[in-house]
Amino acid sequence: MLVVALRQVTWLLLLPWLCALVNTIFQSLTRANAWSAEAFALVGGGAIAAITCQLFRPLWLIYVAGHELTHALWALLFGQRVTAIKIRKTGGHVMLSGTNSLITLAPYFFPLYGVVWLALAHGLNRWTPFRVADWVTAFGFGGTYMLHLVMTAKVLRFRQPDIESEGYVFSTVVVLLGNLAMGLVLCPVAFGVLRFRELASEVWVNSGWCLEWMSRKVGLLTGLTRTF
Repeated sequence: MLVVALRQVTWLLLLPWLCALVNTIFQSLTRANAWSAEAFALVGGGAIAAITCQLFRPLWLIYVAGHELTHALWALLFGQRVTAIKIRKTGGHVMLSGTNSLITLAPYFFPLYGVVWLALAHGLNRWTPFRVADWVTAFGFGGTYMLHLVMTAKVLRFRQPDIESEGYVFSTVVVLLGNLAMGLVLCPVAFGVLRFRELASEVWVNSGWCLEWMSRKVGLLTGLTRTF
């Protein structure tokens, strides 16, 4: 019961941050150059990946591998041990020494292949004489990120033990928050722009504005309730 109560409190506390991320993404889109080669490459990569996901069944095995590897990666980040990983066409499984909510839900909001792609592209540009063009980086990220989004949407249509174990409302808020945060942070990286400090500042300011707006609405509803 205590765990359930903590999850209820947590998703309520995350709502202002969810609103702040949506507002920050909207502000970033209004400032972005929609006619740049990188923007076209990002959208093109995403469109091709979306079509490919509908046509080619083998992508399911690629997604399952990424799903289980994401569980394993986040477990290692939290100091847990990975004892076994099983990947099959019918699904996968990873055995860990321990878990938590982020480890359980990570595959639904962390685009592993997109992160790996960006790391490889920027690593080659920084530490080798090879140069990966910004539009190529954006194209690859658009494809890998869309693969993550489309396949995640597909699997969420079916019963997911990960989601059930964490609770549907809590999981929905965390997955939405995580995907928005990943998109907000990684898209500028795909364009060759690092804006971590600026984005964090914008999200912080917007979260305060969202919290104030929600407080006013709650106060208004409380006043109406007392009136009637």
